[in-house]
Amino acid sequence: LLMLYGLASVLTAFIYNQHTFALPVFLKELMGDAGGRSFGLVMTTNGLTVVVMTAFVTMLAKRMSNLGAIALSSAFYVVGFGSYWFATGMPLALGVTVVWTLGEILGATSGNAFVAEHAPPAFRSRINSAISLCYIAGNTLAPLAAGAIADRFGTRTVWPVTAAMAVVAVFAFVALDRFDRRLAAGRA
Repeated sequence: LLMLYGLASVLTAFIYNQHTFALPVFLKELMGDAGGRSFGLVMTTNGLTVVVMTAFVTMLAKRMSNLGAIALSSAFYVVGFGSYWFATGMPLALGVTVVWTLGEILGATSGNAFVAEHAPPAFRSRINSAISLCYIAGNTLAPLAAGAIADRFGTRTVWPVTAAMAVVAVFAFVALDRFDRRLAAGRA
């Protein structure tokens, strides 16, 4: 289960890392000379959303399994990152930033909890290191793939590809959640 979680985490890291690579390039293309300032506004919106919404989102996520919350996180990525495809100005770009940031909060607060819940205590550090390598793999692949897509088809095309990958992540985490529930029922 943890190995499958690690593989699925490569996807979420790939998707999430687009905010550090594809997004500034896209905003520069969209906003011209104001691209840098626009990216600063997007990241300010991201930071403020994290500060204002983390307690609320965490409270709501307590009602869900950790994998269910991570699947929902990926669904927020589908809508948030995918909506950049339609962005023609800053109002939509800022609004969808709030959406994917909610996914960021859900993923960050639920991922480590899932690993801690499922890893044997004697192996937690090793498993956390392996999961970190999965995140690093996704982070490494993100600019390589997005750069190739942007060069060939334009920066706007990165967003539907990212959204499609997030859809795959939603299904992967839902399937993992069901598998985890079956395993838990077998142990009971």
